[in-house]
Amino acid sequence: MGYYNMNVRKIAFIAIFSATALIISLFENLLPPILPILPFAKVGISHIIILAAIIMLGKGEAMIVFAVRTVFAAIFSGNPTMLLYSLPAGLVSLLIMILLLKSGKFGLPAISAASGSMHNLVQICIAALITRSAAVFAYLPYLMTFGAIAGIVTGIVCCALIKKLPSKIFDY
Repeated sequence: MGYYNMNVRKIAFIAIFSATALIISLFENLLPPILPILPFAKVGISHIIILAAIIMLGKGEAMIVFAVRTVFAAIFSGNPTMLLYSLPAGLVSLLIMILLLKSGKFGLPAISAASGSMHNLVQICIAALITRSAAVFAYLPYLMTFGAIAGIVTGIVCCALIKKLPSKIFDY
């Protein structure tokens, strides 16, 4: 297989992962809140695809998947303001996943739990900056706990997904 075909194949996989993450994200936005007392808390199901992209495609490719999913989710949901929260929180979350994976000391559920908690921490900090109120930090313990639990679940699902996908298709 020539160099050109390898790049086309890589781009195709990035597109497939991006589209999958976007569809999952849009679907999750349609679901009712899991915890009515925290109506803005989401499980972050699309992070399964982002974590799988890091492992199966690479760090740079996963960053592209993340950026495409985040920007298009904001556009398609008609809420561009969500980028103020999603981009920085998602970027920190992605970097945490990359660093913890690189360390080789943690399993996917633990990596995903740390990532989910940090995502929520960053979003609370951004909310505090935007509202100019420290009152939003009252939600922090609940969101950190929810993020860790949701992260464990998404990490377990990601493990199952990676085991089911044939690894040969990612040899490019």
